[in-house]
Amino acid sequence: MSCSLFHGGSDACGVVAGGGTEAMLLACLGTAFVFEL
Repeated sequence: MSCSLFHGGSDACGVVAGGGTEAMLLACLGTAFVFEL
């Protein structure tokens, strides 16, 4: 849903956060999943 909201392509992915702290924590969590920390 967030991809269509921001006109992302078929290979795009993303998330919409409600606030600053939540956005930073989601960014850290996403990075950990990508690099399997």
